[in-house]
Amino acid sequence: VLPDYIAGHVRSALLDAFSDRVLAGETLGFFHPDNLSFGDDIYLSQLVATAQSITGVDNVTVTRLQRLFADPSGELQSGVLEIGPLEVAQLDNDPAAPERGQMSLTTRGGL
Repeated sequence: VLPDYIAGHVRSALLDAFSDRVLAGETLGFFHPDNLSFGDDIYLSQLVATAQSITGVDNVTVTRLQRLFADPSGELQSGVLEIGPLEVAQLDNDPAAPERGQMSLTTRGGL
């Protein structure tokens, strides 16, 4: 987080950006169902670009990219989380429904 920004606010904005919800101004979170279709792979570059677009983000480091409840299969190295032709990627980030996708964020810096 950039030095003059409040880390909690930046974290909240990141979680919104990667949500499955309709956001302020009628924009859609990255994982909103209208943004994804069957077989759409998730590219690491898209995730990083989305995070970097948030005001107050200094830099982004991704340490893990994999299917939930599965061992890594080279997704981080290839930069692609492959989605099967009959699958749609989900990230609800709901602790009560972990099977619908989870994201873990660590923010450093800021106020």
